[in-house]
Amino acid sequence: MAYTPASLSLQAQLIGGKYRLWVYTTLDDFSVVDDTDYFALAYELGMRTGDTVIVIETDESPPSITFAVVVMDADGNGTATAFVQGTGNATVVNLTATGDVALGNATTDLFGAYGVTPVDQPAAAAQSAVPTTAITTAISTLVTGTFGFVTSVQGDAVVAAVNSLIARVAANTTLLNQIRTDLVELGWEKGSA
Repeated sequence: MAYTPASLSLQAQLIGGKYRLWVYTTLDDFSVVDDTDYFALAYELGMRTGDTVIVIETDESPPSITFAVVVMDADGNGTATAFVQGTGNATVVNLTATGDVALGNATTDLFGAYGVTPVDQPAAAAQSAVPTTAITTAISTLVTGTFGFVTSVQGDAVVAAVNSLIARVAANTTLLNQIRTDLVELGWEKGSA
């Protein structure tokens, strides 16, 4: 499709006429809206370089919304570029989202919840997966003898199996504590009463 001037409306501007906020509703995907000079002759409507446009794609349910900044050329045409990453802090209250939601674009992006200081993605050796190898059955049946075993090999097998269980419990405890530490650091849980 093409740019429709009637679908572009000025919503707000700062005193002095700088930094206007526009809303543009369209059936076009943002990959079309961000084409060079898409906003043809928008200068005549008052659009200037540095203005913000909220592009609402109305053919989706719920509609897709993209925040973009505009650069005007000498002919009065505007080109919109989506905000990739803002600076500073943002607070969102009562956000309702459907579909895919991503928090952060990279492991180095900072995130925090419930007022904790934002941190990058937690990473630690203790996050490694606990081995899922089967623990071998020591013996299938007990027989009458010293401590219920016919041979010392059977007794040693039970000891080995118990030691394997102890090691697995220790590994699970380490992993669980690391998950707890990471959740506390991100603010998803308090970590205490």
